[in-house]
Amino acid sequence: MLNQQYNTNTRLMNFRIPITLGDTFDKICQLKATSRTRILIDLINDYLKEETPKIKSQVEETNYIRNLFK
Repeated sequence: MLNQQYNTNTRLMNFRIPITLGDTFDKICQLKATSRTRILIDLINDYLKEETPKIKSQVEETNYIRNLFK
C-alpha cells in the first residue's frame, strides 16, 4: 500500500538510530497503526515548512548586504 502511495520519484534512505530510540519509535508506530515511513515523511515535511522561510530570509538578508557594497 505504501508503495502505491509513493510510487513515483522515491528513494530508499537508511540511517543509524540508537536501539532504544528505534524500539520506542516502533512501538509508538504500532500503537498508532501507522508506518515509520509515514511518520518520518510527516516530520520531514514539518521541518521543511519551518526551515524554508528562515533560509529564504537569510538569503534575502545576504543579498541585501551584498547589494549595499556594489
